[in-house]
Amino acid sequence: MTDLISFIATASPWWWVAVGLALMLLETATMSFFLLWPGIAAVLVGVALWLFPSLTGAEQLVLFAILATLITIAGRWFFASPLITQASDRPDLNERHRQLIGLQVTALGDFEHGLGSVSVQDGQWPARIQGAGAVSRGTALIVTEVQGATLVVKPLDA
Repeated sequence: MTDLISFIATASPWWWVAVGLALMLLETATMSFFLLWPGIAAVLVGVALWLFPSLTGAEQLVLFAILATLITIAGRWFFASPLITQASDRPDLNERHRQLIGLQVTALGDFEHGLGSVSVQDGQWPARIQGAGAVSRGTALIVTEVQGATLVVKPLDA
């Protein structure tokens, strides 16, 4: 550890800027949304070292640790806050099964023992009738629930 502190004590402000830029570049390659904050902190330590050249290696490391922690917390809070995050007009975009609820479908054949298949847009899905009742081919149904890969449906007029 003393070797690291000795090295940092002799490093120029540009070393910190280079480390910060390298971390930010690595961030763009990995898209982890984690390396950005320490990268910014490293650049700020470089600026602080340029303004206050008498900073020791230990002070630089402590300053980097404090800034990286504070900037990470502030950045994550800011990007999760309502100031930035907007409610989606399609909250179910990545949950196809939830998009199917309320959709009108057509029975592809007679349901036997409450089980059959339905035509959904351009595909075919297994379905189970909700409650009791007979379903014949061509009956208009509505999706009320999704259980795994099976749609729970009920007659449109029910």
